[in-house]
Amino acid sequence: MKEIRKQEPDRTIVIGSNRWQSVSTFDQLRIPEGDRNIILSFHFYTPMLITHYKASWTGVGRYKGPVNYPGRIVAPNDIEGLPADIAGIVKGNNGVYNREILEKLFEKPLAMSKKYDLPLYCGEWGCLPTVPRKARLQWYSDIRHNLEKHNIAWANWDYKGGFGIVGQAGQPDEEMIRALIPK
Repeated sequence: MKEIRKQEPDRTIVIGSNRWQSVSTFDQLRIPEGDRNIILSFHFYTPMLITHYKASWTGVGRYKGPVNYPGRIVAPNDIEGLPADIAGIVKGNNGVYNREILEKLFEKPLAMSKKYDLPLYCGEWGCLPTVPRKARLQWYSDIRHNLEKHNIAWANWDYKGGFGIVGQAGQPDEEMIRALIPK
C-alpha cells in the first residue's frame, strides 16, 4: 500500500480479504492505520447451496435435488440415497438460514469497519435463477435488508448475466427489481 500511496496519495482504494473477499476471512485483512481513503469490500454468496444451485463451475452445483430458503436448505430425507460424494458436499454446506442468521455473518466486516472507521461495500452478491423463484426473491430481499440496515453500499452481481436482474433479451424482472429496490 505504501508504494501505491507514493503515486496516488489521494485516490480511494477498495480492498477486500482473500478467498473471494469472503466475510469469513475478513478479520485477516490487513488495513493500513490512518489511511482514510479506503473502502472495505466483501462478497456475499451464503449459503452456496442456494446462491450457486446447479452452478456448473462449483461442487455445490452438483446437487440437483430440492432446496429451500428460508429454513433448512436441504431436508435430511433429500440427502438420503445421494451418491456419497454429493451427500458429503450437501452435508458440508447445509444448514438453517434466514435473515437474522445471514445478518450475523456480516459481523467480521462490520467489526473491521468500526475499528478503522471505514465504509463497507458489498461489491458482489447474488443468487442464480435456478433456485425456486420464491426462495430466490426472499434471499435477495433478506440480504438487501441486512445491507441497508447496516448502511453497507452494494452492487448486485450481475445485471444481465447468470445472476441477472434482466433477461437475456433485456426485459426487466420486475419482481427482482422490487426485491432489490422496494417502494
